[in-house]
Amino acid sequence: MPVLLIDENMPRSLAPRLRAAGFQVEDVRDLGLRGAPDGEIFELARSRGWVLLTGDLGFGARLRAQPNSPGLVIARLPNEWPVQAINELIERSLSSLPEHVPGSLVVIEPERIRIRTPFH
Repeated sequence: MPVLLIDENMPRSLAPRLRAAGFQVEDVRDLGLRGAPDGEIFELARSRGWVLLTGDLGFGARLRAQPNSPGLVIARLPNEWPVQAINELIERSLSSLPEHVPGSLVVIEPERIRIRTPFH
């Protein structure tokens, strides 16, 4: 899997956990992009070939509009879940994914993972 860019709506502890599991990870907060517009974050990920990991459903429309994107992972998890449970499910889900398909949309939910191949 390419580098994952973690959006600021994900737990701060997620990046170190994923790095420990062997993933290459960047966090928008570490790149000085806290509060940056979604378009800027999406364009950074697209231009560098990174897959964006977010909880923001709005990025799905950006992926459809930019089919040459490396891809998108959306975590649709309950807000009331403890951070540890969120991190565990995301790590387990990413570890179980088949080989990455550029431009794909992966949706992680409590009981399933959906993968949609490129929109173009």
